[in-house]
Amino acid sequence: MGANVVPSPSKLTDAGKAILKKDPKCSGSLGIAISEAVEDAVKHENTHYSLGSVLNHVILHQTS
Repeated sequence: MGANVVPSPSKLTDAGKAILKKDPKCSGSLGIAISEAVEDAVKHENTHYSLGSVLNHVILHQTS
């Protein structure tokens, strides 16, 4: 579907850069990944953010 998958934290977002500056060996977390995804979605008109299967109602929505 044309997705571009980037490990988090990345050097592509302000949030990722700040975390890597503080801890270059940071292995990341769900919170960091969400922060980077939301930042990217806000900055780029052609980017969409979809919350994954972390919440039950999302699973139900995706199966409809």
